[in-house]
Amino acid sequence: MKNLNDFLQNWGEDSPETKEMFEHLYEFAQSLGLELQYIGRPGVSHSLRLGWPGNAERPFFAMVDIIDDDPEERWLSICMYADVADDPQEKGDWIPKGLNNQDAVCFDIDETDEDITAYMQQVIAKAAEKSKR
Repeated sequence: MKNLNDFLQNWGEDSPETKEMFEHLYEFAQSLGLELQYIGRPGVSHSLRLGWPGNAERPFFAMVDIIDDDPEERWLSICMYADVADDPQEKGDWIPKGLNNQDAVCFDIDETDEDITAYMQQVIAKAAEKSKR
């Protein structure tokens, strides 16, 4: 995770709310005991994949992406497989074959507050529980 930590340390002053929400979700995922994998594609996205250790069938069930095509206006895209997504407020978008060629639900977040952060933690926690094998 060194590359992720380097990226976060060099974030700059733009999009501070996006950074703060990402850091909250990163810490939350760690608190659930999830296996975390970082894949950085500077200028495109910085992806944190959330999964359970030892699950060879589906090594990750959700991704928290920082969309980085414009560093001055970064935003989050949080996607998970549709079969583990629970979105009672219908804030996500159904994306057919949107995650590893499987149906997904994605939440595009460009404005953050305590309510949306708490909601996303709830959605991730439920998806984590459903994806346990």
